[in-house]
Amino acid sequence: MPCRQSLSVGFSRNTPTDVNPVGQGKLPPNKFLPEDRTKISVAGVDLELVAAPGETDDHLYVWYPKKKVLFCGDDYYKAFPNLYTIRGTMYRDVRVWADSLDKMSKEGAEFLVTGHTRPVLGRAEVKDSLESYRDAIRSVFDQTIQGINRGLTPDQLAETVKFASQPRREALPEGALRNRAFCSPCHLCRLSRMVRR
Repeated sequence: MPCRQSLSVGFSRNTPTDVNPVGQGKLPPNKFLPEDRTKISVAGVDLELVAAPGETDDHLYVWYPKKKVLFCGDDYYKAFPNLYTIRGTMYRDVRVWADSLDKMSKEGAEFLVTGHTRPVLGRAEVKDSLESYRDAIRSVFDQTIQGINRGLTPDQLAETVKFASQPRREALPEGALRNRAFCSPCHLCRLSRMVRR
């Protein structure tokens, strides 16, 4: 899309400059991962790049097995994810996203470094966080499809879809109870009401 037609970059206005020519040019990839899990060494540090479609189809996570650190990028953060692409990008297959979270939870990570929120520390906490996130995504998807099959409208879905279990208050970032930016496609702003109960 030409810059003059682009309205924003995320939540900010798209204002290309000479220093930041938003959307100008494209650098095509020059390497492709031959398998779903590829081992690399960077400055003597052995890492694994693991395909993990979720927020995007080409998403991956970085696994540092020696130190049990998992860098998950945007596939997990301490807020309910935007299952729907709020800026109109490609569809996010939430079933595949949940499968990627399941794969991450099985790594045995002791540290989960996220793309946007504070790290999660401790093997049990990492596993619980990833599995709870996975289960919440699956539950919202399943309930939404069941509601659609019953003929519910988006507004009715927003009132009937509920989390399978209570999200833990401590798993949410500061201010999340006031922030509705993490709502799901059918406007599930119910998280703040559910956590307050």
